[in-house]
Amino acid sequence: MPKNSLLGFFETINKLKHTKRTGWVLCGVKNAESVAEHSFRVAVMAFFLAKKLKCNSEKLVKMCLLHDLHESISGDLILDYSKYGEKLGGLGKEEKAAKEKKAFEELTQIIGQKDSKGFRESWLEFEEGKTKEAIIAKELDVLEMMIQVAEYQKNKNFEIPLWPIWIKENRGRIKNPELKKILSEIEKQMV
Repeated sequence: MPKNSLLGFFETINKLKHTKRTGWVLCGVKNAESVAEHSFRVAVMAFFLAKKLKCNSEKLVKMCLLHDLHESISGDLILDYSKYGEKLGGLGKEEKAAKEKKAFEELTQIIGQKDSKGFRESWLEFEEGKTKEAIIAKELDVLEMMIQVAEYQKNKNFEIPLWPIWIKENRGRIKNPELKKILSEIEKQMV
């Protein structure tokens, strides 16, 4: 792939349309969503919730659009959830973060220094998770996943039951009161 190539960058991120979300695949979900589908809904959620959450809309939506682009190189890496079953093995937090950062750096080399500046800033802000927008973006990432897992569970589209694992592992990651209300709505549907 040539360096400093916007076309090369666009061709690389196209892989996200065909990269299925690993957790869903491992749980036997048929026609699992792609990383691109996940990122799209996260960005739409950010657009519609930014004002209510008192966030900079442009910053929040940009972060949500860009947060998983590195997966076009690394693939969709998951953390180790093998305590729920052998099929759900993954990586430790540090190893996952290192592989994702390496993929991000490879992606920025494709796009080139000049064109990667805004991308670099948004991605690093998301990863550091210190600004209001980054904190909300991370919570939206989790909330979208919870909406998706509820959809799969309701449709009985799994080999390994999804909802009990995902709610146990992720409920505490959503702290914003507005987002907790949405999660509570989801939980009521799952009773």
